[in-house]
Amino acid sequence: MNAIRKPSCAVPECVKKFIDVQRHFFKFPKKQDRWLQWVRACGRLDLEPRGPEYAHQNCRLCHLHFENKWYKINKVRARLHPDAVPTIFFGPGFQQQDNTAPEQTTQQNEENVVKEKVD
Repeated sequence: MNAIRKPSCAVPECVKKFIDVQRHFFKFPKKQDRWLQWVRACGRLDLEPRGPEYAHQNCRLCHLHFENKWYKINKVRARLHPDAVPTIFFGPGFQQQDNTAPEQTTQQNEENVVKEKVD
């Protein structure tokens, strides 16, 4: 008898970090331009040579990678807006650029160390 395989998110860090969270999954889009946006946004450049049809059939992204405004969840299923592009990522491969100047960061770190020593 074949076991039913639960879907998993195509973002590697997501699988590990949120394994116990109730998630809703969305197929990669079939249209080339939107598919490419998804592939590049989630860092899965290995999917580019395989094409949108492969990704649509075999890969999913969970709702945690989309802003709430892009999907609705009802009793039966989750629906994603047709123009949605994933924008929320986490983990070492997806760290946001820090716009803080290096001098500020160093000064803040020194202040924190001094504060810890005083406390």
